[in-house]
Amino acid sequence: PARTVSLKTISALFFAGLMECLTCWHCIAENCDLDPASNFRAEKRQCMEGHLCQAMYFEMQSDIDDARYKSTVRSCAEQCEPRDDYQNCTRDLYITRGCVRRMCCHNNDLCNSAPKWTSASVVLVMLMAGSSAWLGA
Repeated sequence: PARTVSLKTISALFFAGLMECLTCWHCIAENCDLDPASNFRAEKRQCMEGHLCQAMYFEMQSDIDDARYKSTVRSCAEQCEPRDDYQNCTRDLYITRGCVRRMCCHNNDLCNSAPKWTSASVVLVMLMAGSSAWLGA
């Protein structure tokens, strides 16, 4: 029986070591909206078994000091529910508790990086602005 228990324990530890845990970007700083691959404040962290990657974007307007506050956080999460307040963000919500967008993923390591379309959309907007200026001139 003692030998059986130790064999079961060894087997459990062996198979637990074979379980793959997700690696996510971890960033809690002022500039976490930047691409984490080139952000010295972002680091790769191995999550606990069963955890997901998340990226959370937050924005609010303060009536007190008339300032806009933005924050991006990237991390592992035990539970993650996708959320997008930006589609229905009223002025009251924006100035009281703010609007949140949460993206959850578990399809591959570092899936909570910056959106791939960000730089492409900037180029597209610049091209559209340039063509409008050229056509309007």
